[in-house]
Amino acid sequence: MKIELKRLKVNLEFSEETIMFMADVYVEGKKVAYAQNNGRGAMTHYHAYSNSNRGLLRQAELYFANMPNRVLTYDYKGETKTIELEYSLQHAIDELVENSIQNV
Repeated sequence: MKIELKRLKVNLEFSEETIMFMADVYVEGKKVAYAQNNGRGAMTHYHAYSNSNRGLLRQAELYFANMPNRVLTYDYKGETKTIELEYSLQHAIDELVENSIQNV
């Protein structure tokens, strides 16, 4: 399933624990939602633009919920820790934002 972010506005200057951004979310080429993160450590939120988009947005949510979990490894006080996170549309949006920053 193809998702894209358009009209992405990122503000790294005011980002604290997460990346502050706003964007339109497109699923299969159709604008279905807007996404935002306030940059203060909270999760990314997204909301459908209209009731007609909710079906396509729900399909995207189910698609990404069925993706394999993400395994993250990190160092904590000199010890390697691993956690497993369920994948979601929210995570896919966050990855697109991250990738856009790295490609600048």
